Amino acid sequence: MNSRLSVLVVAGLAVAAGGKVRAAAVWDGPPLVFTKANGADWNLPQNQDRITGDVWLTRENTSGLFNIRSEPRYVKLPDNSSLSPAGTEWAYGAAANWQSLTFRPWVEWNGHRPPDMVDQPAVLHLISSNVYLDITFLDWGQAAGGFSYQRATPTAGPYWNGAADDDAWTSPANWSGTLPGGGAVLKFGPLAAGGHVTNHNDVAAGAFGGIKFLGGAPSYSLQGNPIQLSGPVTNAGTEDQTIDLPIQLVPGGGAFDDGGKTLTVSKPLSGAGPLVKSGAGTLVLTGQNSYASGTVVSSGTLWVTSAAVPPGEGLTIHPGARVVLKSGTVQSSALASAEAVPEPATLGLLATAALALLAAMRRRRRRRCL
Repeated sequence: MNSRLSVLVVAGLAVAAGGKVRAAAVWDGPPLVFTKANGADWNLPQNQDRITGDVWLTRENTSGLFNIRSEPRYVKLPDNSSLSPAGTEWAYGAAANWQSLTFRPWVEWNGHRPPDMVDQPAVLHLISSNVYLDITFLDWGQAAGGFSYQRATPTAGPYWNGAADDDAWTSPANWSGTLPGGGAVLKFGPLAAGGHVTNHNDVAAGAFGGIKFLGGAPSYSLQGNPIQLSGPVTNAGTEDQTIDLPIQLVPGGGAFDDGGKTLTVSKPLSGAGPLVKSGAGTLVLTGQNSYASGTVVSSGTLWVTSAAVPPGEGLTIHPGARVVLKSGTVQSSALASAEAVPEPATLGLLATAALALLAAMRRRRRRRCL
């Protein structure tokens, strides 16, 4: 533990000395590769990965990682254990799943065998700032102090953390800064203590470059005024998400990636298409939609009510994907072994659904007559 800052971590909240509470944050910015060459001077700034103001990772020519910001060297305890690097803890896995991981001091985490951690996806927890980030060691020099890793950087741009006293999009404190400007991606991340998972768009005319639910985000419900989207909707977290406001798709919009979870869009989708669904989870559409250019189901499940896919528009179902109607299943079994989606795979949803329901009714009638 950093001797200059006492920190208690409970239920995803970091409580520093003085009572300041920090909600957990998961960095998902562009990856950065840091390398300290064999024999390089660890006292020089270029050989220290200064991740935050109080965590600067480096290594002497022997021994393990340490935090040169708060400790002079890697500190080995009498039982051969160590808490270095101070202010950090480690786990194998993905940062988006931090709540289910078991974190340990660095040397305990790698089993006293640093070379074994190379090429293994891992998570670094920066305790005082309560940040979780993906990190993968690329190299570990056994004798000359070199090492290299790739890690995540801070999330670019503001994201919703619900820190204000209300649920309004126009409250700057809800966005770790200020409401994203026109054309920016709306990001919804880990929640501040007492923050709102249900939030309200009170922007009169909002045009944004997409929606992204970040790693560590809780299950949100986005409500309020309509918005325009010129970019994708992506769930990069581990929770189901709900969008309960009308969306107009403009060129560049229309891609929905559920991230293997359930993504529900309950209000109308209009404007340009096509709508393209990806991810291994389920996209639920229940609004009276009117978007153009059809619907493409690349993977996973599209769950719809009868009015959710605009009448007269095409439906393309890729191999292994399926569409579930509220009162039955529509699945392209003919495409199960195909490597590419042929033109005949594009069907009108209402026509297909009607045929499926009609066939089911006929089967029931036959059973009654037997």
